[in-house]
Amino acid sequence: MNVTNKRTSCLPWVIIPFGCLAVVVISCSGLLFFTTAGVMQFIKSSEPYQHSLLLVKNNEKVKQKLGEPINSAFLVTGSVHTEGTAGDADLTYSVSGPTGKANVNVRATRSDSRWKYLSVRVNFANEAGDFLELAERSNTPVEGTDKQ
Repeated sequence: MNVTNKRTSCLPWVIIPFGCLAVVVISCSGLLFFTTAGVMQFIKSSEPYQHSLLLVKNNEKVKQKLGEPINSAFLVTGSVHTEGTAGDADLTYSVSGPTGKANVNVRATRSDSRWKYLSVRVNFANEAGDFLELAERSNTPVEGTDKQ
C-alpha cells in the first residue's frame, strides 16, 4: 500500500488574488497621480495663474508680510476654461514666504484673446480678514498667451 502524504497549501490561493489586487491598486494610484500632475501643469501654465503669481510676487505689501522668496504650492484648485478667444478662470492656490503664508483667489474672463482680471485677492493666513486686492492694478486687459 503506497500512501503519500500530500499536503495542500492555501498559500497560492491567498498570494495570487492579493498580488493581482496590489497590481491594480498601484496602477490606479499611478494613473491618478499622473493625471493630477498633468492637470496641475496645465493650470499652472495658464495666463491667469502666471499673471496673478507675478502680481503677488512683485507686490511690496505681499513681500513685507510673507518675506522673500515667495513660492507657490503644488496644488491649485479651480478651473480655466477657454474656447477660441473667450474663456474664464476661477483659481485658488497658496503662496508662502519665510515669514508667512497666504491664499490667492483669482477670477478672470477672456474676450478677444485678452484676459481681464476681476479679482486677484491675497488672503493672509496670519490674521482673519486680512487681505489685499491686486486686480485694480491689472484692470487693463492683458494679451492672452494661452494656445488652447
